[in-house]
Amino acid sequence: MEGSRTSLAKWHTVIELLSDKKSVNAVQLALLIQVTYKTAWSILHKIRRAISELDEDRRLAGYVTGGVVFYGRPQFAYYRTEREHPLWVSCAQEREVRRDNNFERDSGLYVKIKRLTDHDLIGQKLAHSGETRLFEEHLEGQAVGVTLNRAEFRRNPLLFPLYKEAEKWINQTFRGIGGKYQQAYWDEFCFRVNYMHHVHPVSHILASVCMGNFEQAYRRKHAS
Repeated sequence: MEGSRTSLAKWHTVIELLSDKKSVNAVQLALLIQVTYKTAWSILHKIRRAISELDEDRRLAGYVTGGVVFYGRPQFAYYRTEREHPLWVSCAQEREVRRDNNFERDSGLYVKIKRLTDHDLIGQKLAHSGETRLFEEHLEGQAVGVTLNRAEFRRNPLLFPLYKEAEKWINQTFRGIGGKYQQAYWDEFCFRVNYMHHVHPVSHILASVCMGNFEQAYRRKHAS
């Protein structure tokens, strides 16, 4: 929000809209708060970046299951096409999670959807090197990580429905998303899922996240 010519009232409206599971795209937002498409896109991108930074700081604890899925795969296709984007969909069954070297209580579940590179895969399966990278970047040191095969992933009562819900949301709200900014949208979806049962409303948490990032940037700027 620092240096923005957009009023705080409009920022507040955007935060409320992003906190709802339907969310909003830049075209819709431009009409709702009476700004240009460029301004609407910039506001949404800044908030999604704050969400992604929050998620990067939070590692999965406890028992973690995950599997590979391909976003954009045509129906009844059994071989990968160039338009598909491989993803790692995971869930931690945890009671305590670590953030900034402190423990904080959680309801017991935390989900992540992360993009994969071709180097993470062997064919359509997660390579050992890819699994190692994911576990090192997203799991606590004491967490137990398990990678499901394709059949196990589709039978999983949480992971597969979670992915299908995220896929449906992206396709309906944004008519699909290309590769460049796709990760921010998966992070936005997971943010709402992870905090929907929190003691505080999702909109309050999101506002705190945005202001927290501003405070950190302010301190770094004045410390240099």
